[in-house]
Amino acid sequence: MDADRETFRLFVAVAESASFTKAAAAAGVARPRLSARMVELEDRAGEPLFDREAGGTALTDAGRRLLELARSELARPVEERDPLLSGGAAAAEEPRVRITIMPGATIGKWTTRFEERNPRENLSVTPVDEHDQLARLRAGEADVAFVRLPIGEAGDVHVIPLYSEATVVVAPKGHLVEAADTVVAADLAGERLLTDPGSLPDWNEATDPVPAEQRAELAGLTPDQLVEVVASGVGVAVLPQSVARAAQRRDVVARVITDAPETTVAIAWLRDDESEWTEQFVGIVRGRSERSSRAPAAAAAPQRKPPAQAQKQQKQQKQQKSRGASKRKGR
Repeated sequence: MDADRETFRLFVAVAESASFTKAAAAAGVARPRLSARMVELEDRAGEPLFDREAGGTALTDAGRRLLELARSELARPVEERDPLLSGGAAAAEEPRVRITIMPGATIGKWTTRFEERNPRENLSVTPVDEHDQLARLRAGEADVAFVRLPIGEAGDVHVIPLYSEATVVVAPKGHLVEAADTVVAADLAGERLLTDPGSLPDWNEATDPVPAEQRAELAGLTPDQLVEVVASGVGVAVLPQSVARAAQRRDVVARVITDAPETTVAIAWLRDDESEWTEQFVGIVRGRSERSSRAPAAAAAPQRKPPAQAQKQQKQQKQQKSRGASKRKGR
């Protein structure tokens, strides 16, 4: 069927997460945009892909067939992709801006603005693990990365902080923290912390701490997998609020830790990247209008001072207008 890789990627995200909200958060797109893309995909398929009576995310037989096709297409190397499965020759072109996002980042407002300004161009958004945020950027597989600070040595990239967010504790349903609106680090004294203790400097080690080897294994889990471990009741996790929200389940609770350090989300791109498309996207993120530009040539040319004869004529014309206005008042 006629569909581009980005639509396939979004479709697989919805199918695997069984949630439009989680898929949108993981893909870094706005929820309404994701829904619109899925409606367009169903129109192209000519039949329903989702069972609306079963909650909206369960796949129909046609949806399961397309999921198999989409996974197969996404797994193929670039040079082997079928243009017909990528929306034709135009859609088969590489995206103008390749973006990576770490868990919890929502960049829909910026990608939407880019697409509005460049309706004939496309971009790609790829989720990456937070422990390897700059790998694709440095490997030349991405143009822009949305990262969570700190990112270690970054002398080869531009980094602009965008916003900060609260830190939360995620605990099993029924945990004592559920009774509070917010907590402080001291409230978690003695808890088994499944995440890096460095995220909570004032935390007191539990009487039954998590072994270092086990914590190293937990560090390799995705946020969804980590929250699933929390739900089993073996401990609590400290996460950025957006990450906890994206991985939210009915059997866990999350509360803001008011005295924990906030985390900062930033945009990064290589210092030697001179692409006009990268510059435009970064400009959109920084709030530049469509007509604004950093280029000196875009500034208005200074007005040249008129020669002396012209200045004399202008002065005489002003005097004549002034006398004419005085006579009309006198009448």
